[in-house]
Amino acid sequence: MHSAPLRCLATLVLAMLAGCGSDDADEDGGPGGEEVGTALLGTWRSKDCEPSGATGSRRRTYIFTPTDVKITYELFSGTQCEAGPKIFTVTTHGDAAFVGKSSTLPGVTHVLFTFKSRAITPAEAGVNVLKNACTQYDWVAEKEVDVSQDGCKALVQSNTECPIEYDLASIVDGVAYFGDRSVPLCSEETRPAKLAQWGVVKQS
Repeated sequence: MHSAPLRCLATLVLAMLAGCGSDDADEDGGPGGEEVGTALLGTWRSKDCEPSGATGSRRRTYIFTPTDVKITYELFSGTQCEAGPKIFTVTTHGDAAFVGKSSTLPGVTHVLFTFKSRAITPAEAGVNVLKNACTQYDWVAEKEVDVSQDGCKALVQSNTECPIEYDLASIVDGVAYFGDRSVPLCSEETRPAKLAQWGVVKQS
């Protein structure tokens, strides 16, 4: 595979992880502080099929329990999620600490995500791409690969590179929003200044 398609995919994945939009969500009317952590218990999934770059799409799933959180990103090569071939799934698992209300964003809570594991599961369409991107792993379709220690270049950071993400959370009219991800959230200085455009809804 030539480098140009690989660069395009890397751009697509970074857009997926970046929140895919710069518009602010409504920041009024939602619970704050520890109330958000309690309200988030359960499974939340993307409200809509979310755009990822110019030609891709994604779905996110958050599973919050009293002791941990699991976050899954499914990346598709088409613009209609399941209607197009899946490229791969990124799964992170760890802890979520709701550390207090934002002093600048009404109804928004500061969150610390401390990840214990990060993994990628390639679909058939993503195997060759990942083989070129991160040659240290044995990529097989539908086989999950733990990338916690070494990461996968620009696609997924390692636990060492970014052990904690400094994020935001808010629930507005039953929709949960997290922080804008236009930059890595690996320090307090890079904590988002606004919420992402796309939200997730609780599953019944």
